[in-house]
Amino acid sequence: MAFLATALLTRLMRALAMRLDFVSRPTAERFSERVVPLGGGLPLVLGFCLGVLFLPLETQIMVLPALLLVCALGFIDDLRGVPAAGKLIVQAIAATGVIAWGALLPAPHLIIAVPLTAVWIVGLSNSVNLVDNMDGLSSAVVGVAALSFCALFAFGEDPSGFLPVAAALAGACAGFLAHNAPPAAIFMGDAGSLPLGFLLALVATRVRIPGWPWYGTLLLAMLPCAVPIFDTL
Repeated sequence: MAFLATALLTRLMRALAMRLDFVSRPTAERFSERVVPLGGGLPLVLGFCLGVLFLPLETQIMVLPALLLVCALGFIDDLRGVPAAGKLIVQAIAATGVIAWGALLPAPHLIIAVPLTAVWIVGLSNSVNLVDNMDGLSSAVVGVAALSFCALFAFGEDPSGFLPVAAALAGACAGFLAHNAPPAAIFMGDAGSLPLGFLLALVATRVRIPGWPWYGTLLLAMLPCAVPIFDTL
């Protein structure tokens, strides 16, 4: 459902963005040499949301409000620009929301797990945003990482039932990649890259491997996100 909804909605968004002149034009700061529609992040996020509609209400409450907040932040940034401090504050609020619902990276003490998770969510959100600089790159990287998390949930432990969330994320990325693969027919903008990073970071917090020490589980949870982390560093 996430794949089909994203693919269809992105096609509609392409036509709407061209009609509204919501486009990216070639500038000295951009590698793109042609006019490309913007706003692809909106159908990407909406497609993911449709993909998780049938999950338990508790999962939806944990994921969707914070996700939509981050998406709104990215869309406003695409339209008018948001100062870096403003972005960090909103992202911290979204991170606090999911942490309050129990999304925590494994750590020996809660006093370590809470700030570690907050930095992880905010940091990875911006890392994926920085990776979004070539046609198809961020959606492909996040899609592959999401599939890796599906495997971890399938062969490890998934007490919170997050395998379908990871699958919906992979499906939405694949649906958008159909329009964003080189040469891109639409750009996702911050309205897509920030939520993708946020979701990837959130899914990573749910990884648990029975019998593994906390530091081994932590390393394994971070490993699928190695590309944006390494790129940022």
